[in-house]
Amino acid sequence: MIFARWVDWLVSQLASQGLLGNPLVIYVGLLVAAAVLLFFLAVRQFIGTHSQTAERLETLVAMERAEADEARSRRPDDTWLGRLVMKLSISKGIASDLDRANVALSVPEYVLIIAGLALVAFTIGLLRGSFVVGLLLGGIAVLMARMWVSRRGRKRRQAFARQINDIINLIVGSLRAGYGVMQSMSMVTQEMPPPASDEIARIVRAVQLGLPLNAALDRSAERLQNDDWSLVVTSIKIQTEVGGNLAEVLETVAATIRERIRILGEIRVMTTQQRLTGWVLTLLPVGLAVILFIINPDYMSGLFSPGLPIMLAVAGAAGIVVGAIVIRRIVAIDV
Repeated sequence: MIFARWVDWLVSQLASQGLLGNPLVIYVGLLVAAAVLLFFLAVRQFIGTHSQTAERLETLVAMERAEADEARSRRPDDTWLGRLVMKLSISKGIASDLDRANVALSVPEYVLIIAGLALVAFTIGLLRGSFVVGLLLGGIAVLMARMWVSRRGRKRRQAFARQINDIINLIVGSLRAGYGVMQSMSMVTQEMPPPASDEIARIVRAVQLGLPLNAALDRSAERLQNDDWSLVVTSIKIQTEVGGNLAEVLETVAATIRERIRILGEIRVMTTQQRLTGWVLTLLPVGLAVILFIINPDYMSGLFSPGLPIMLAVAGAAGIVVGAIVIRRIVAIDV
């Protein structure tokens, strides 16, 4: 495998320069580092959340910070590094991306992880090739981390979009049964699976902690960035201000959303050939490279040699990614 070849090369380089007495040490070190990383992620997953009591106490001190902490369930970072990162102009954008992706990491933690990945990639590129290769690999590591967060957020928003009709039906049924708006939303949190239950629960908790309903709904619409949900939010806000039969309004909204989904389905069917072409053009070069690597690894390994060959390989990969993005943009038709 390529990873194993790179590790063997790193071991041989360190051994040739007298920096490593026994090659077994670096393998043990890599295993220990991987174990420590996995342990950190496991611990962060289980203990990185606030209790409901702590969230309420924080809200009494500062409503804005408490609502954000309660919603995202992240630990505050009071270290000098955390304060420095939060002063950066990009910190708010990163916090929004983490919020939409439902990643239980604070901005300083996320920045630290990205910096570590970039440093490792830069070191490998520097040892394997040159300073330029190190910078290129470091940039790719940062880009991949950002793409992972963006893709996770997009998948979560798409999953929520598929649940909007069910959310509306539950709210309408609860309203017709005599419940209020907040009680109907509480029913959604009990009956619906994530991410719908999580998002509606955040609205309910924010209102219980003192945030106005309209403000909580606006934050939800901004976080989800979904036109259908924005329409639902607008309907609820208008009903709370001027009154009216919210159940009938939401039924009309649900019918509009269903018609929109039907049209999107027809467009998806008509663009199937174009999307399939994009996948073929994207995966064909990768598949051929893998097959050639299996058939003749010595021949293909020259593509990953330091200098111009690896630069060509990276440029080819970048071209494939750009082409795939362009094709996806072409077939993405908004309704």
